[in-house]
Amino acid sequence: MKTSVEDTMDAYVREGEEMAFALGNRGAIKFNADGTLDEDIVEAYWRVGFYVFEGALGDEELADLQAGAAY
Repeated sequence: MKTSVEDTMDAYVREGEEMAFALGNRGAIKFNADGTLDEDIVEAYWRVGFYVFEGALGDEELADLQAGAAY
């Protein structure tokens, strides 16, 4: 059985996740025909300050990074 503190924390995390996904600063890496980074990605980066590249790493690469950060 959850306590009111746990319920409050769950709601806080959900709200934060919703706000993060609403920023519009995540997606696959996309390039223009000339090889430069897609303008939408650049705009989102300058608007928010960072961009989340989804699917940029394979499972093996991600596992290596996670293992290296587990210190």
